Amino acid sequence: MGSQRSLLVHALVRRDHPGSVSGSSRVAVGPVAAACTPFTAGAAAGVRQLKAHAALVQALCAAGPVVPFRFGTLVPHASWLRAHLRQQGKDYAKLLDQLEGLVEIAVTVSGKEDRVVRHLLDAEPELRALAASARSSGLPGQVEFGEHVAAAYEGFLLREAGAVMERLAEEAVRVAPRAPTQGAIRASFLVSTIAFERFEGLAQRLQQDSDDRLRVRLTGPLPPYSFVDAEQRPMPPRASAWAS
Repeated sequence: MGSQRSLLVHALVRRDHPGSVSGSSRVAVGPVAAACTPFTAGAAAGVRQLKAHAALVQALCAAGPVVPFRFGTLVPHASWLRAHLRQQGKDYAKLLDQLEGLVEIAVTVSGKEDRVVRHLLDAEPELRALAASARSSGLPGQVEFGEHVAAAYEGFLLREAGAVMERLAEEAVRVAPRAPTQGAIRASFLVSTIAFERFEGLAQRLQQDSDDRLRVRLTGPLPPYSFVDAEQRPMPPRASAWAS
């Protein structure tokens, strides 16, 4: 890899990190190293590099602590990166220590619509009355009934899914709420690798405890993307993010 060639920087690892990924190299200074690949311009290359980025960071995470870069972190050449690591290496080494043995788990809690609506109709006499009225009152009554059901559904999801998230948070080191999607609440949890199976089992039990009205979906273990703060994220000042 030529010293003046632009590099994509994917993650920080310890210098002695045991993981290796074909096609990548490391720029090491002191106790830390940056996992890099050559940058190639072009739309097709960008798609390939995006997939390679995710696979590379995931593979490194499986072998030890990583500080993941945002995809598209581009530096002008290896010499520039070495200079940056000489300046920031101690801070990055401390961050790697903090992430030792921890992984991210993304959790999405959604409702099973048919089961939730049946539950709401059984539990709320006012909704049952509106349902009966809507059958004979035409379109305006049906619209009103639909609005009440939607509000009750949202309240149920916030209450019950929120309780699931709070219980899971008790088993996590840190929690990062994520933007909700329609009909779902999401969050990321920073969890010890040795506690992953317990966390997974708890999620399954919480779904069962909802009388199968909730769906609790886990994605992970993942690199801790959500737990590297913006000011900590290794985005060198002169580097450019050409993709988000």
